[in-house]
Parts: sequence; C-alpha cells; structure tokens
Amino acid sequence: MPINEFIPDGYSNKNNSLYRVFETGGTLGLPKRIIDCEYRNEIASWLSYSLDMHGFTMGGNWLHLGPAGPHVIGHTTSKLAHIRGGLCHYIDIDTRWIKLCLKKGYTKILEEYLDHVLSQAIAILDTQDISFVFTTPQLLQRLCEKISPEGKYSLKGIVCGGTHVTPELHRLLRKEIIQGIPLCIVYGNTIMGAAPQEPFNEGNGWDVKYYGLFPYFTIRVVRPDKPWQEVGYGETGRIMISVMTRDYFIPNLLERDEGVRIPGNGIYSWDGVANVKPYKKLQEEIIEGVY
Repeated sequence: MPINEFIPDGYSNKNNSLYRVFETGGTLGLPKRIIDCEYRNEIASWLSYSLDMHGFTMGGNWLHLGPAGPHVIGHTTSKLAHIRGGLCHYIDIDTRWIKLCLKKGYTKILEEYLDHVLSQAIAILDTQDISFVFTTPQLLQRLCEKISPEGKYSLKGIVCGGTHVTPELHRLLRKEIIQGIPLCIVYGNTIMGAAPQEPFNEGNGWDVKYYGLFPYFTIRVVRPDKPWQEVGYGETGRIMISVMTRDYFIPNLLERDEGVRIPGNGIYSWDGVANVKPYKKLQEEIIEGVY
C-alpha cells in the first residue's frame, strides 16, 4: 500500500512537508513503515520529563550514536536535545547490515565496521562539547572500553536502548562502566515509541522496569497461548501493545518481546513491564545485533 494512504483524513492540513516516513528494523521480515506528524513530539516531551526524574540537567549538546536514516530514534534524539536546550550530533549506524553480518558470520567485517563507527564518535567527543549520549547498550559498552566517560569527557547523562538489558547488565553499567553518571534505559520501537525505565533506586534491586506513555500507548503482558488474557503481576508473558494517536491507531499488536507484568507505582498509575527480552519462541528468528 502506498505510504500516502496512511496520512489520516482527520488532519486538516494535507501539506506533505508536515509528515515524515520512518521504518522498523525489519528483524522478522521486511521493514514496516509509519507516517509521523505529531506523535514523536509527544514522545520526546515524555522522555524529557522522565530524564528530569533521572537527574539529567538541562542544557548541553547531545551525541546520537545509533540508527538514524529511516529509523525514528535519531529524529527523537534531535527533538529531545532541542527541548532540553542543546544541539544534536549524529553518528549513523546501519543496523540491517550488522544483523546481516551476524547472520552470515562476517565477524571480521563486523568488528571493522563497529571500530569505524566508534572512531567517528570519539572524534566528535574529542572536538565538540558533548554532555549527553544516546546509544545502544552494546555500543555503550564498546565505547567505554575506548574512553573514560567520567574522565576528560565529563558526560552528564547517558540514555541507552534498542536491545534488551538484563538485571545483570543493568548492574554492570551503573556499577562498573559509567559509575556515577545519570543513566536512563529505554524500551521501545518504531510503532510504539519509547518507555523509559522508572527512576532508579538501588534499594529496589536491579530489575529494569519500564512504563509507557498512557494513554497514547499501552503495554500489556499476555499469555502467549491466549493473548486476550493478561498474566498476573510478577508473571512473565508476551508483550502486547496498543497505540492510539492522531497519527495512527494500532490495537493489540503482539511484540517480539516478553517481560514481567508489574503494577503502577507512586509515579505511574498504570501497568508497566520489567526485564524485557526476546520472546523465547522467536529467539531463533531474532538477531538483535547492536539495535
């Protein structure tokens, strides 16, 4: 179907310059496309509000080290930087090429490509005043092997997402890799948007708990064999999302992930999900790569 057909009739202004086309990563097949007009502004504002709770300061420039191009996350980082009073630098990565390298066993080519990407990121950090980095967990670990983020670069905050983060990796990131630097881990995708983790408190353990932007999108954890039934709190199930915005309406979409259903808390009055990871029955089909 032509992408123009996805522009909602409800928009009074049909000027095509207002709309952007973004694609999914294509992990389980051909990439899917969405039309965006307003929704990413809401997501960026939601992320900015969440970063305040994670101890991020206003002002300062950003480095986006991750997919841009047809992927919406680079656009979101730019919006986030502008909301918080900074500019955004980009180092784009081709996640589809990385997944192809992993699938075909091109280990040497992949390592050379990632070194190429990281050298560009370090060049920006060496020559520009960067306060914040938005990247993926795997790229963050590789970057910190080459630099000291709390040293001469004096980063003031790091946002990472794109692949799952286990409680063990969560602890490693905070305790050993980026000690003392504000960190916010994000779960999301092209269709849904972004669900940041709840403000971190070590006393609550190392589970990574995410809450979505209600009512724009909801995250439900359902029984894989009966997806119309939610699992109980503390139980693991497959993630189902529903998105309702002026840009598009997508109800009851089963995701490629599973997680633990958690209740709302003092900040969020709606359900969330913890410890997201690839859905076990699709693990052989899913190649995460670095995003």
